[in-house]
Amino acid sequence: MNRSLFDLARKLKLEKASREFRDVREAHGYTAARCLMDEVFADFPDVDHSFVREFQTAGFSARVLELALFAALREQGKELDRTSPAPDFVVRGDAPVAIEATTTNPPQGEPAEDVDIASAVRRLIPDDLEAAEAEFVFQIGKALRRKLDHRDAQGHAYWEKPHVEGVPFVLAVQSFHNPSALFHHGPAVDVPLRDSRRPHP
Repeated sequence: MNRSLFDLARKLKLEKASREFRDVREAHGYTAARCLMDEVFADFPDVDHSFVREFQTAGFSARVLELALFAALREQGKELDRTSPAPDFVVRGDAPVAIEATTTNPPQGEPAEDVDIASAVRRLIPDDLEAAEAEFVFQIGKALRRKLDHRDAQGHAYWEKPHVEGVPFVLAVQSFHNPSALFHHGPAVDVPLRDSRRPHP
């Protein structure tokens, strides 16, 4: 039985789904994107069985990034280990690496200001470039720090978990904190090398 990311999760009403999910689900212009996402998801191992509900609610952007990373790694022929929910991906083989995905996000509960997709598109370029770039750097730093400080119930950081101990660790990050967040790019964030034993994005 084929799974679709756009069939509502059990007991989830459409009005409770996120604005981003509803836009992609309902707009004719996203028809090809929906087909591609479902095609990738058909082979995606949903380890903790929460992917669809998170994709349809508050975790839409983070799950899109995770799906894109899965597609990119698979396209490169990488041997992926998805038997554990964290980190998100473990690449095995001659060049193993553990990858955890994270995103910058808007404040929870913040209402959408746009009444339609067209008005949202017009806000993709920030009015104040300098202020927007400063906010981008702040939000990226906050997202990275959240992952670096995270510990599981056993007190392990992502890179200390038994199944990835000694494997290089990478944080993959993308910005979704406001409609113009994708306007900025990586060089705006300069991460200094302070301790070679700590992971770096």
